[in-house]
Amino acid sequence: ALGWAAIARLCCGAATAPPPELGEVPTSPGDPTILRHPAGVLIDVPDGWRSEEDGDTLTLLSSEDSIITIFVVVDAEDVELALQALDEIIRPIVPDSEMIRVGKTELGGMRAVVAEGRGSIEGSPVDLGIALIETPKKRVMIMLGVVSEDATDATQRQLDGMLSSIRPDPRP
Repeated sequence: ALGWAAIARLCCGAATAPPPELGEVPTSPGDPTILRHPAGVLIDVPDGWRSEEDGDTLTLLSSEDSIITIFVVVDAEDVELALQALDEIIRPIVPDSEMIRVGKTELGGMRAVVAEGRGSIEGSPVDLGIALIETPKKRVMIMLGVVSEDATDATQRQLDGMLSSIRPDPRP
């Protein structure tokens, strides 16, 4: 299986000054909440999803608690160290995690390395996803997603829409 640290080596970039605070962009009722992430990106969060912010870390949980996504921002030179720490967190929770597909792509015009995998949590199968996105601020946003087998098709479509909404923040 391909480890998290090996995925990090596919992504590169240079670090810059610390980013601004996370913030919300006003939307109309029923529309997704647009979150302004410190990495210099906007993320459309589906209606009903819960969010928790802690510095440069954003955690999102689907309304039915079947999908969790975690966004962490690191300086480019800290990517491998951050992924090793992430691996130490994931292994006890998903001890049999295995990355099965890795590729380079673009998300909202930003270079990204993405990987898909699978594993289980307490005997229940889960799908895993990770993305390393080089942001406009020349930092790296690491996105980890865990999807339980209980996730409905509608919630999975919400996740897909959220991931495809990731784009550079036009604000300097």
